[in-house]
Amino acid sequence: MELDWRSLEPPDAHPFNPIAYEVTGPRACFTRPEANAERLSYPVPTPSALAGLTASIYGHPQVRWQVHQIEVLAPLRWGSLRRNETARPGSREDLKRGYLDADGAVQQRMTSFLRDVHYRVFVHAWVHPEARETNEAKYRDQLTRRIERGQHFRQPALGMREFFADVSPVTEAKPIDWTEDLGIMLHSIAFDDVAGTESYDYFRARIDQGVIRVPALGMLGEQRRLIA
Repeated sequence: MELDWRSLEPPDAHPFNPIAYEVTGPRACFTRPEANAERLSYPVPTPSALAGLTASIYGHPQVRWQVHQIEVLAPLRWGSLRRNETARPGSREDLKRGYLDADGAVQQRMTSFLRDVHYRVFVHAWVHPEARETNEAKYRDQLTRRIERGQHFRQPALGMREFFADVSPVTEAKPIDWTEDLGIMLHSIAFDDVAGTESYDYFRARIDQGVIRVPALGMLGEQRRLIA
């Protein structure tokens, strides 16, 4: 049975403490949705990117991962590169030819990315109420074991598929000394498989002494809750 998540909201509280793990990588890019012409990363990971990264370690159709807190453990460093990207998806004509028409589909874009990143991520298991197994502890145990063993379903990535990530249990590393209002930041992306659309929600992000606390809902979700 395929579960419908569209009308559900994540809980504000969970019966367990969040699961923590660390992630490192030489490059990361958490692209701002409003950056159309060139790729520009947020200075910190988005909750949606880290929820996807967690699902790459242990993904299950009956559970989603809710990011509770992000800790920045390495100083902010920037880099840039030019890369070829497709301006459109592949077409039937491309399939018939057996290759993508580079002249009409490929363009160069500048990417501003983060270098030598190190984060500590805290997540909760959000279990669908109609799941066959609603015991949150079982999903948590699966995720914890895979983190400890270095296992994953697909290669974890830091915002872009080619920016590979290394995941490990927590260390004694401390958050960096960084306090700043980060402004409006992407919180989550909702996919409607029936309509074939996606929608974005945002939150007001702030980092205090290297720590970002993530609300359960973005601004649009909070508005819907108030109206209801």
